[in-house]
Amino acid sequence: MGYHPQALFSGNFKLNYHNKKKEQNMKSIIISIVIAITFSCFITGCRPSTPMGNDPAVKSIVIALAMQEYRASIVPGMYRKVTGTYFRYLRVRATYQSLTEASRRDGRLKKVLKAIDENVAKTKISLTNIRTDYIEEDIGKSYSSADLIVNKRKYPVKYTAQCNSEGKVYIEVEGLNQL
Repeated sequence: MGYHPQALFSGNFKLNYHNKKKEQNMKSIIISIVIAITFSCFITGCRPSTPMGNDPAVKSIVIALAMQEYRASIVPGMYRKVTGTYFRYLRVRATYQSLTEASRRDGRLKKVLKAIDENVAKTKISLTNIRTDYIEEDIGKSYSSADLIVNKRKYPVKYTAQCNSEGKVYIEVEGLNQL
């Protein structure tokens, strides 16, 4: 599954926070990730050199993608925990975005969103034991394996890093569906 840093923060990543502080915190995180990516590309220039799996910009994108996947994975469970019913009985898709949109019509969903946001805020994600598996110098692509630690649970992931034609780091991650 491929993600471009700009696509990561597109319309699919809209969040509806219920107070200004949470919104400011999320904006700070997003700005920090964008700055890290920009700074990394500025330093390396995303020239023909290959972005490596342990580069700060690469790691931050992998972690951001993992956080996005983690949020998506807890939606049905948090819905059931807060409302006492299964998500399938609600006539919307089981996504954070669909809950956000439906919460305008159903006040109970605001409680579910708040519970999800609180859970995600407490979640600790890190990328450890990063290993370079292979480097394709001719196309500037690195293949890496690592352990993704989510709340003390370890998940093996594999990912590639490469600069695209615009000079931006492009990441593809496998193994996030385990979250």
